[in-house]
Amino acid sequence: MKEIKLRYHHIMCMHTYSGHGYNERFSKNIEKIIKVFNENPNINIRFVDKCDDICKVCPNRVGEYCSGEDSIREKDNNVKKYFQLERKFIDTYKELVEEIKPTFSELQDISEVCGQCYFKKLCNKVLPKNI
Repeated sequence: MKEIKLRYHHIMCMHTYSGHGYNERFSKNIEKIIKVFNENPNINIRFVDKCDDICKVCPNRVGEYCSGEDSIREKDNNVKKYFQLERKFIDTYKELVEEIKPTFSELQDISEVCGQCYFKKLCNKVLPKNI
């Protein structure tokens, strides 16, 4: 894998993931991606505005987009704004973590970034979290 394609809101999902997903296939896929990042922090990241590598097996995927695309775009925009990430390409996962770490570590309620996400209660259990 030369790079991981990522929607902006998946920054939040990866760093608050606690073993629960939409289904087993989705959970195994996100765990695999998290493992790739952990084992290779120098892997490149390309942010995309459609389904990414985490969405690959999501049951909400409809072609290249999500069945709830408007809500997902809003989450992506909130994450971009919250972490001041405007570019499409970040050299490495390590660089991303260093850039978002101070702000992420201060987060007390996932709703500030993700709104009323389905996984809000699970994510809030791990906050604040030093990544």
